[in-house]
Amino acid sequence: MAWAPRGLHKEGEAVVSFRIDRSGQVLDTRIMRSSGDVQLDRLALRMVRQAAPFPPPDGAISDERLGFTIPIHFH
Repeated sequence: MAWAPRGLHKEGEAVVSFRIDRSGQVLDTRIMRSSGDVQLDRLALRMVRQAAPFPPPDGAISDERLGFTIPIHFH
């Protein structure tokens, strides 16, 4: 909850999908499953964007873009 605004005491889980390029930069983000709360969904997307840049993928991975889908739990 370090990313949450002070006073935000909500619970839920949003599933976020995002893609990164070879340098670890986020190309796009989207909510795959909503938490049911627009504020939590927006916060989940912002968390992923603010975590960039991610570590570059291992050289053994040849894809130009990598996709991830992760659950983000708020409690």
